[in-house]
Amino acid sequence: MMFTPRTRPPRFRPAEPAAAGGYFWRNEERPVMTAFRMPAEWSEHEGCLMAWPVREDLWGSVLDDVKEEYANVARAIAAFEPVTMVAPPGHGEDARTRCGDGITVVELAQDDSWFRDSAPLFVLDGDGNRAGVDFRFNAWGRKHSPYDSDDRVSALLLEHLGVERVPPP
Repeated sequence: MMFTPRTRPPRFRPAEPAAAGGYFWRNEERPVMTAFRMPAEWSEHEGCLMAWPVREDLWGSVLDDVKEEYANVARAIAAFEPVTMVAPPGHGEDARTRCGDGITVVELAQDDSWFRDSAPLFVLDGDGNRAGVDFRFNAWGRKHSPYDSDDRVSALLLEHLGVERVPPP
């Protein structure tokens, strides 16, 4: 599977919709326009990304039960495809112990376990090369704090995985 503190991203500019259903992007570091498309949910993929729950202020007295359920879900998915669990620094061993040997645990700063909205969105260019769109994350209009690590986790994960980072338009 191809998956630092955020530095200023290269400048990407949307140009026009691509004929194949994606969008063209011009990157100052990549002098030609690039069309990216997002594969469908049901398209073949290489694995599943999950984030480990750790916030007692959100989960309260059920946090231990929640961790067990996350581990159960990770093991169920791992029976069919690789699973990478992102855990905040200092929580990786807990995730490894609960999830078991079949799960890859990566320690990266994150605030919450809602990875659907804070993880990168993976896209493909016309040659099938993968990139990750790193959208800004503000905890649904600043409803939960802190969220600064969740806003940075996409860039950290993309760097860890060696995947090109595409900032949002």
